Amino acid sequence: YFTASLYPALHKSDFGSMIEEETVNENGELTGWKLFRIPASKFESVGEPDWSEIQSMRLWVETDAVSNNQLKIARIEFGQTTSGRICILGKN
Repeated sequence: YFTASLYPALHKSDFGSMIEEETVNENGELTGWKLFRIPASKFESVGEPDWSEIQSMRLWVETDAVSNNQLKIARIEFGQTTSGRICILGKN
């Protein structure tokens, strides 16, 4: 299998955030929705996986926060772009 980690609490400009875009409302305030793009090169392989044989995915969420947290996902899309990136869209 392939594995990769996202850190949605990071700011777009933080090193390693993988945040491509953050949406804003009509007042210019951040809405919390973020577009993540994970370069295929950021996935680590465990064993000898083959991209052509991937049929499903598992989303594992971990947090050290003691308060309630929500993860809302509008859409997940996997597809290799010409730049070799795998795309994921979600809200932190």
